[in-house]
Amino acid sequence: MTVPHRFLRKQAFMRTFYECDFHLWRVGNRSVPAGIRVDGGSDWICLNRKFVQYVTSSRDELVMGLNEYFKYSLLPAEVR
Repeated sequence: MTVPHRFLRKQAFMRTFYECDFHLWRVGNRSVPAGIRVDGGSDWICLNRKFVQYVTSSRDELVMGLNEYFKYSLLPAEVR
């Protein structure tokens, strides 16, 4: 097993979670969306300004789909 697969399993990335009544429920399995490459590591990243503007203000189908996907993640690397 490669490092990214161990990282994904350890972080429960392939599971769907939902928080209700101060309890975190594991509600099922899921897979990574087609065309997305996930790699484990540090949460520290650098992004250029144009990309950040696109991701934060776009109504693009890809961006909306990824927001929905990570909405039910145990440890999403995002700012809410």
